[in-house]
Amino acid sequence: MENTHDTGDWRPLLAALANDDARSIYAQIVLGASPSLEPSKQATKRTGKALRLLLRAKLVVEEDGVFEAPADALLRALEAGAPARKTGVDRFLNDGRIVQYPAQPAEREELLRWVAGQTLADGETLDERDMTERLRRFHEDPAGLRRYLVDFALIERTRSGSEYRRATDARRSSPEDDSAI
Repeated sequence: MENTHDTGDWRPLLAALANDDARSIYAQIVLGASPSLEPSKQATKRTGKALRLLLRAKLVVEEDGVFEAPADALLRALEAGAPARKTGVDRFLNDGRIVQYPAQPAEREELLRWVAGQTLADGETLDERDMTERLRRFHEDPAGLRRYLVDFALIERTRSGSEYRRATDARRSSPEDDSAI
């Protein structure tokens, strides 16, 4: 029986360990015994199914009809299934939503810069209602997030507070434009 299943998938491992027959046979193999249930035609089928589960999960290997349980099978499965460490702004996001604000000001600014870039396109101006709606997809407190963006000078609002745009756009506008702060 050839085993070609990816070790990064933990589902076959759990399926094998959740099956009573597979668990019993796995224990027998780990202890160095030949895998078997009770001597009957039905038990032979169950043994075959259990062995296929164990092979697919890479808990056992077969060589020349002999089954062995690699000592590191569970460790390899754990290592392969470990999620990649998040880096950058992803450390503070879950499904694109902010789950916590970074404590370090530089990291907080990086996160807010990312939000500003996702919220407003270059040259785009939004009224307060639209700005709040766009920010709602990032955090349950869009008004607080909007204040952070203004405080970090990543977005600017008109003096009347009715429109928002990215700070770089506001700085590029002419000095005669009295709507920029």
